[in-house]
Amino acid sequence: VFPSTLTSVADSAFRACTALVSIDLGVGLVSIGQHAFWGCTALGGIRLPDSVTALGSFAFNNCSSLPNVTLSTRITLIGSYVVSPLTPNARLTYRGAAVAHESDALLCSLCVLLSFV
Repeated sequence: VFPSTLTSVADSAFRACTALVSIDLGVGLVSIGQHAFWGCTALGGIRLPDSVTALGSFAFNNCSSLPNVTLSTRITLIGSYVVSPLTPNARLTYRGAAVAHESDALLCSLCVLLSFV
């Protein structure tokens, strides 16, 4: 569990941490850096607080055990390939308005179902 005083997760902070199974990010978190959780292949549970407004490129890329991912309504910046690939039959849901992408690349690749609610 991260403290509510933590406002950002640095680039590559947990990169390739294959022992990381779940994480509960603090309610004060605003941004998650590039490659922050890239390659955390055992990560099967994550709670993204509504306070998060920015997700860096590849933040959860290659986290092959992630189930459904829901992005909050407050996200205004989403990097390239943030979640890719998800588990079979997983769902990526975005509940907000239009967002700015860091590049022309896709939000995710090999996502089975992407829904905008």
